[in-house]
Amino acid sequence: MTAPTSPAPVTVTALDPHDDEGLAAYHALAERAERAACPWKPGFHSLDEWRRYFRTPVADARNDLYVARTPDGTIVGGGGLNTPLLDNLDKTWAIVSVDPAHERRGVGSALVEYAVDLATRLGRTVVTAMIDIPAGSPVDGDGEGSASAHPRVAWLIRRGWTPYAVDRYSQLHLPTPPGHVRELALAAARHHAAYEIVTFRDTIPQELQAGYCAVQNQLILDAPTGELDYEEEALTPEAWAERNARSREMGRHNYVSLALLHGEVVGQTDVFLSPDGSRGIQTGTTVARTHRGHRLGLALKCANLAAIEADHPECRIIDTNSNDANAPMHAVNEVLGYRPVALSVQLARRLEPARG
Repeated sequence: MTAPTSPAPVTVTALDPHDDEGLAAYHALAERAERAACPWKPGFHSLDEWRRYFRTPVADARNDLYVARTPDGTIVGGGGLNTPLLDNLDKTWAIVSVDPAHERRGVGSALVEYAVDLATRLGRTVVTAMIDIPAGSPVDGDGEGSASAHPRVAWLIRRGWTPYAVDRYSQLHLPTPPGHVRELALAAARHHAAYEIVTFRDTIPQELQAGYCAVQNQLILDAPTGELDYEEEALTPEAWAERNARSREMGRHNYVSLALLHGEVVGQTDVFLSPDGSRGIQTGTTVARTHRGHRLGLALKCANLAAIEADHPECRIIDTNSNDANAPMHAVNEVLGYRPVALSVQLARRLEPARG
């Protein structure tokens, strides 16, 4: 391992998302950092997507940006806090990026401490973060033993962070084999004849939004989180509409499939495609607990995937994360064709409450 170079003094300050020059500099270095650390990722959010995302406030979360500058004003690192405003009011989510040309000079440490200080000033007592590392890395989810083996994880552990969960980061390369998704959907349908699977593009009918939110709010409770407690989310139709409008403003193509029983939403899955339609992010898939065991998760993913392949033949890859202990979801992903390429290690740092 290369010896660290002499630390270069940096100053970390808040970044106004309307600062065109500053946001562009941060975006460029963040892209370089991600491509260096995670070469398996197929693409990065464009600067235009960043502008629209960070300049559009929503009611359910607060976004703060900050950058590290050298004495001559050059931005060499950046980060952000995503802070929920409707639920889990003790927590916030931190992101830190360092320009690869300025690593091992104290930039990351300065950014992390700024994030911790900002979280404390916001009244939060837990800061969380996620580190993506190659699949097969010797990491477990409780911070014991091998968790310190990967340098990027160990770096945060030395600064008081503790791993609390590990996700499996998987990718599906498109197109799928002819007839494959249809055959899976037909086989799954035999197990849920009383249910209806419906797919929507870009929005959800108003009469189904409350049911969608109720099921979506359970997602955070389903993943193992070690000693870190999460409460059910409190997403409302109004907050979802804001979030969805921002996503559409970013140019994304949003696909939602719902499982219905007598008109009631009992399951959901989402995929968001990039503006050019070439890549997608499969986010949460949730089935209400009393409706599990009917292969609805597989049916939902098949319906969404079939719609995407029909509408966007240019889509070549879909990424997804699922908790490493979630065997049923891994089985669904694997039969669809997803293959693991990385691990996403989730860490937390507990803070002392702000004084005064």
